[in-house]
Amino acid sequence: MDIQSASSVVLQALTQATSQDTAVLKPVEEQLRQWETQPGFCSVLLYRQPQHKSLIHFIHLLFLTCCTFPQRVEQ
Repeated sequence: MDIQSASSVVLQALTQATSQDTAVLKPVEEQLRQWETQPGFCSVLLYRQPQHKSLIHFIHLLFLTCCTFPQRVEQ
């Protein structure tokens, strides 16, 4: 999967991760944990999608990058 497609999928998962519904939240959290172990995951987070100009999406990506990237470096 190319980085643009992967970024779209991750962006959708991040949007779902803001849900208050545990039926939506739990599977998405598990999926994100699995993706964190995949090579290139941090690059996908850093990829800025030109079609998504919403500030909230950028903030989600930035937040996840700041929280996830240091953990990846420690590993």
